[in-house]
Amino acid sequence: MSQKIEEIDVKDLVLWTENPRDPVDATATDQDIADKAWEDRKGKWSLNKLAKEMKTHYDFSELPTVVYHNKKPVVYDGNRRMILAKLQHGHVALKGFDLTKLPAIPTSIPCNVCTKSMALDNVFRKHGDSGSWGPLERDIFLHYHRGQPKSTFLKLEESTGIISSNPLMNQGL
Repeated sequence: MSQKIEEIDVKDLVLWTENPRDPVDATATDQDIADKAWEDRKGKWSLNKLAKEMKTHYDFSELPTVVYHNKKPVVYDGNRRMILAKLQHGHVALKGFDLTKLPAIPTSIPCNVCTKSMALDNVFRKHGDSGSWGPLERDIFLHYHRGQPKSTFLKLEESTGIISSNPLMNQGL
């Protein structure tokens, strides 16, 4: 497995539609994903909070993880930061978002470009084991991206929607 750091223009980065945080239709555009993130029905995106946490500068200590799909750089990890970067540079627009809350974000960002397998490993290590995902997001990831059988928890959600409609049921131990 290989990885390298590559500087990529924000306008060229493509947001990952299969993000377990809040997956969208595979044909969704960056604007569609940004709209869903801004709507934040599941309380998973928190764009205003992230903008506030960024304070005075864009932090390069956490590079977006990117995999090329048909010559398009897809952001597997770092989608919230890339939405903010795309907002600042006019590649997406969100009605009601206060752009003055954003620090200066460069027009190109160093990214960790790697294989899909490595990207999925990185995403799971960062979110699946850290507690930033709930059990449902973890089970979605393991089934759809790691080929594991559907957990009872995921089967229950798919047949009833009870987990997503009752967020307290999707908390880790």
